[in-house]
Amino acid sequence: MPIKIRTVLPVLLGLATSAAAQAQSFEARCASELQSRFQVTSSSAGYAVDNTVATKVLHNRAVHNSAGDMMLGLTSATSRVEVSIDGHVLQDPGNGRECLAPQISVDLRYLPLQVYVAREFSPAGCPYRAVLDHEMEHVNLYLQHLPKVAGLVQQALEKRYRGAPLYAASGAGLDALANQIDTWLWPMIKTEMQRIEVYQKAFDSDEESFRLSSACQGELGLNLRSRY
Repeated sequence: MPIKIRTVLPVLLGLATSAAAQAQSFEARCASELQSRFQVTSSSAGYAVDNTVATKVLHNRAVHNSAGDMMLGLTSATSRVEVSIDGHVLQDPGNGRECLAPQISVDLRYLPLQVYVAREFSPAGCPYRAVLDHEMEHVNLYLQHLPKVAGLVQQALEKRYRGAPLYAASGAGLDALANQIDTWLWPMIKTEMQRIEVYQKAFDSDEESFRLSSACQGELGLNLRSRY
């Protein structure tokens, strides 16, 4: 019996060492041969001004308003987000698994922003210009926010996937990546895109309302008795 123990033990150790070496070799190949790639872009299609909608209609369309307010102007944004995924794969046939280096493209964009100035104002008058100037600040907030979101998404992708291939059962790597995109990336993008509304609401402060209602020698506040 002692002889059998001495004979079998080195063989078992040799097998274990060989398996470990093979596993390390596959992971080393994944790290050295595969490279993740990310492309995040942002764009806007500009804006269009509409002077045909009444204040009451704008009030019903507004996201940030209070009872009794009359909307003198409004800026509306419609966003589109597209995410495409692919991956470079290495197989480990002996263990029935694979590693995948994600290739992810994200495109963030605004359709033309809709800028409304209430039809009660003539384009030739001072109140129209005052309201339009205010709405252009909202436009700028939207346009400034989009590339910031793109930068955050790029950083998040780099942090999560750079130098860290995904490991999965053979043939399941892309499905695993798609699941992570659905449960992690999409919710993050949605949260960051919606954050702009917090900034928009903050801009429409009491101070800004007072400033605008006092513009044009008080004509806005006098004629419409509104809080903007």
